[in-house]
Amino acid sequence: MKSGQVFWGMFFLTIGSLVFAVRFDWIETSWYFIWDLWPVIFILWGVVVMLKNSQAKPFIVALTGIFIAAFIFGSIHNVLGFGNFDYIDIDDWESSTFYEQYDSNSVYANLELNAGVGKYIINDVSRDLISGTAAGEFADYRVRRTSRENKDEIVIDQREKNFRFFRNNFKSKLELQLNPNLIWDLDLNLGAAKAYFDLSPFKIKEVNIQTGATNITLKMSDLLEESYINVDMGAAKIKILVPGNTGCRVRSDLFLVSRQFEDFRKVNDGVYESDNFDYSENKIYFRIDGGVSSVEIEKY
Repeated sequence: MKSGQVFWGMFFLTIGSLVFAVRFDWIETSWYFIWDLWPVIFILWGVVVMLKNSQAKPFIVALTGIFIAAFIFGSIHNVLGFGNFDYIDIDDWESSTFYEQYDSNSVYANLELNAGVGKYIINDVSRDLISGTAAGEFADYRVRRTSRENKDEIVIDQREKNFRFFRNNFKSKLELQLNPNLIWDLDLNLGAAKAYFDLSPFKIKEVNIQTGATNITLKMSDLLEESYINVDMGAAKIKILVPGNTGCRVRSDLFLVSRQFEDFRKVNDGVYESDNFDYSENKIYFRIDGGVSSVEIEKY
């Protein structure tokens, strides 16, 4: 068998096996380690050249195919795969914390998050207006707050930094906690990111999401009669969880998009409604535009 056949056979076999294993949760791990192993590609390449006429060459070629397939899969998984956040131990990274004090006179709050590479989580409530922990080599943020009358506006910007792919700058994590007493608007502008936003404890009026190569899970609440979610997505994957008693209407303009709207009916071109939309006391209105993407709306 020719070396090229061995290489490509093992390459595709490995890719297919990894996709299958991750899809059915047989593998549950962080793939960050794969970026530390990139020099192995050159080592294997050098061994193949040295053993050009050796009987061991097919074995080394097969090993090279397996490793390169794993490297490519792990790299893509790091950017687009959701993964398990429990594997990210921020205690091992340089970290910083911040908070903004809560003013009991405030009724409304707007959070604008402008960030590129990294993992972003909203996972708990805070006694402060907002609090957060940033960790990792790419976790340098500027927090600005302005207040007027009964509304607070918070802007969190990820500072620019030279990105060195093979120096693990992707290792970045930002965890945020919000005050549940206010009515929140969120403007989330994310680049190559993974995000889990559990908004179920909060009164959410509007969420605006602009994404690049992202993987987002968004869990909504039913604490307001009406909420609005606007999504403009690139090569992204987004899963939105909504309470079971909430009525939903989706307006979409999607191109090459895999969509899954559980218990939705099509009422017009690009318009879908949940079966309980007409009689639900709480409603969520979606506007979703996207390119090559995956969209899923599911009730919990």
